[in-house]
Amino acid sequence: MIFTSFAPNIQIDDFWLAVKLSMPWHWPALRTGKAQKQLAITIGNHFNQECFLFDSGRNALHQLLQAYNLPSGSEIIIQGFTCSVVPHAIIRTNLVPVYVDINDQYNINPTDLNAVITPQTKAIIVQHTFGIPADLNAISKIAKEHNLILIEDLAHSLGAKHNNQEVGTFGDSAILSFGSDKVISASRGGALITNNKTVINTLNNQKFATSPFKLVLQNLLQPIFFFLAKPIYSFANLGKIILYTGRKLKLLPTILTNREKKAQGEVPTYTLANVLARQLLHQWQKLPKFIEHRQKIAILYEQTFHQNFPTGTSYLRYPIQTPNPKDLFKKTKQTGIILGDWYTQAIGPKDADPIQCGYHTNTCPKAEKLSQHIINLPTHIGITAIQAEEIIRIVGN
Repeated sequence: MIFTSFAPNIQIDDFWLAVKLSMPWHWPALRTGKAQKQLAITIGNHFNQECFLFDSGRNALHQLLQAYNLPSGSEIIIQGFTCSVVPHAIIRTNLVPVYVDINDQYNINPTDLNAVITPQTKAIIVQHTFGIPADLNAISKIAKEHNLILIEDLAHSLGAKHNNQEVGTFGDSAILSFGSDKVISASRGGALITNNKTVINTLNNQKFATSPFKLVLQNLLQPIFFFLAKPIYSFANLGKIILYTGRKLKLLPTILTNREKKAQGEVPTYTLANVLARQLLHQWQKLPKFIEHRQKIAILYEQTFHQNFPTGTSYLRYPIQTPNPKDLFKKTKQTGIILGDWYTQAIGPKDADPIQCGYHTNTCPKAEKLSQHIINLPTHIGITAIQAEEIIRIVGN
C-alpha cells in the first residue's frame, strides 16, 4: 500500500537504530545524555540562534509564549486552516487566539491582517502550510509597523526557503516539530529557536522535567511497530493486528489526546528525551535528501495539477482541491493508496472542537471552503517516481 501518513520518514537505518536504542543496556541514557546538547547545538548553529528542546512542538510554542511574558488576555494572530494544538498552546498561556483567513496557497492572507490587529495584539504566528512559504515580506512589514512579535511555525516547513532565505530566520523566534508525520521525525519532539535575550534568559533560568520512562519507551517503539506493520498492513490484516496489539498493550503513545483536540486543560511540558535526540541527529543528516526528494516528486504532480507553489517550497505534502474528496479517498483506498486529509475543517483534525479553540463559523470563509475540498498527495522519501505516476493516473482521472 501507499501511505501519505504513517511515519513516512522511517527508513531501514532508522528502524535498526530504534531497535538498537530500545535494548535494555541503552536504557540508562534513554531519558538524558549527550545527544540532547548535541542536537540543540546542531539546530542552533543551523539557524544561528539559541535552541531549546522540548517533547513536542506544541509545548515549545507554549513555553515560547510564556517566556515573552505577555499580559494576560493579549491577542495572538494565527491563521484558519491550522491544527488545534496551536490555539491550545495560546489558550494555555492565558492568551487569546485571533484568526485570520488564508489565501489560495493555504497561508495567512496579508491583506486581511490589518483588519484583525487591535491594541491587544502582541504577536503573529506564521505557519508555512505544507512547506509552502508564506508572504514573509508583506507579513514582516505589517509586524514591524505595529511592533508585533513575529513567530514562525516550522512544523510543516523545516528547510523551506522564501526568496532563497530559509524560513525560520525572518521572525523574532520560531518553533519546530518532530512528530512522526513532520519533515524529520522521532515520533515526538519539538524545539524553539530565538535570539531574543529575554526569552533566552527566561528559559535558561527554568528547569524542565525529563519525559517519563514509559512515555519515552513508547515513542521509541513507535517507529519499530510502524515499520513492521506497513508492508503487511492489508495482508490478512497482519499490519493492523500488529498496531492493535501495540496499542492494547500500551506500547504505543497517544499522538493527540481528546483534551488537546478540544483545547482543554494543561499539558505537562518535558525536555526532549535523549534517545529521541539521538534519532533526530540521525535524521537531521538526511534533511537535504528528504527535501530534494519531496521537491522531485512535487515536480511530477505539478505537471498534472498545476498548483504553482513558489520556488523554495519544501512540500511536506502536495495539496490539491477536488469536488468530492470523500469519493476520491474511497476510490484511491480501493487501489491501495491512502491520501492525506490535512485539514477537513478550519481547525483540524476532523474531531477537534473549533469552538473550544476560539474559532467561530465564517471567521475564515476561505479556510472553511478549501478544507471541504482538499486532499494531500504524498511526497515523502518512501514514494517512488513510479508510485507518484500511479497516484497521478488515479487521482487525475
